[in-house]
Amino acid sequence: MTSCCGPTVDELTREYTLGYVLGKGKFAVVRACRHKATGEAFAVKMIFKQAVSRLQSIELHSEVDILKRLNHPNIIKLHNVFDTPTHLHIVIELATGGELFDRIIHRGHYSECDAAELVMQVGSALQYIHAHGVTHRDLKPENLLYANALPNAPIKITDFGLAKLHMDGDSVMTTSVGTPGYAAPEVISGKDYGPEVDVWSLGVILYILLCGYPPFVEDDTPSLFRKIMRAEFDFPSPGVWDQISNEAKGVVRSMLVLDRAKRCTVAQLLQAPWVRMETTPKAHLPTTVSGLLVFQNAQPPRLRTAGMSVIATERMKRGSVVERLAALRNSVRRSTRHSTRAAYETVSSLAAAPAGTSSPGDEGGRTGDGRCGPGEHVDDGLSTDIA
Repeated sequence: MTSCCGPTVDELTREYTLGYVLGKGKFAVVRACRHKATGEAFAVKMIFKQAVSRLQSIELHSEVDILKRLNHPNIIKLHNVFDTPTHLHIVIELATGGELFDRIIHRGHYSECDAAELVMQVGSALQYIHAHGVTHRDLKPENLLYANALPNAPIKITDFGLAKLHMDGDSVMTTSVGTPGYAAPEVISGKDYGPEVDVWSLGVILYILLCGYPPFVEDDTPSLFRKIMRAEFDFPSPGVWDQISNEAKGVVRSMLVLDRAKRCTVAQLLQAPWVRMETTPKAHLPTTVSGLLVFQNAQPPRLRTAGMSVIATERMKRGSVVERLAALRNSVRRSTRHSTRAAYETVSSLAAAPAGTSSPGDEGGRTGDGRCGPGEHVDDGLSTDIA
């Protein structure tokens, strides 16, 4: 890797051929590029320095510094940096396999084994970064991308904009950062915390991977935080959790422990028989997949501030499940009544019903020619994450 101080854009184009624009943000343009010597494809984020605040500049340089130190198959790779008087050009791995939940929704068959494999890969990456003095602090599904569209593509942790590097070996942190719903109780409460907050966040992701909805759901942020700070979650029955193994539930319980000293470590997580797929069921989980579809489409548009993740997704045609769920999904967006866990379960059950089963408001989805109906947004094309 080379880092240049003071070159012009010619320095970038001397090594890379710039391609099409992947996306634009308030202070950056992301373009595809290809290394002239090797022919390998990358993405380059071209940041206009005068448009970023001092804090954003600090976060960007911190993220670059952290990524320079990391080299793991399940972590997005930084390849080059060109720091010019007017721009910061960051050449990074181009992940084309799509986001975690989108990939699961479209894969057809999904089981506890698939969830365990994801935990194994992400856990391996967490073990690596923690050993190198780095805590991610913003682990969430949107920051987990597949490297490519191949069935066995590895998952990649991205967006280290809120990550913390411990230069002196002291891993104690106090700043409240992260994403509501995935942040650990000690982060929300403002107490001292350490790398174990990443285990909590992965536990929340695993919970969603198993049932299709989050463990902590409330109509407002203060109520959500109160529930998280009490670690109030369960595996309600009857419902989707009836089809999930006790071993999987046990892993979730070990990760979502209120007392961080009693929370399982990454090393312990990776040794769990369920994670190692020694006792993990392979049966398809259709209700979980349907729940993930509802959950994914009920989320508000995502905004990044200093993330460097670049996603170039394949165009994927959505099937009949989307058509049947469009009106219900819009109801989830509009009504606080539908933001509860019960609503996720109800809609998921309807989604898992046999094809041809009618649902209330079926007329609100796509029109007969495949266009979006009123109030529906379907992102079938290129998705990019830039600030």
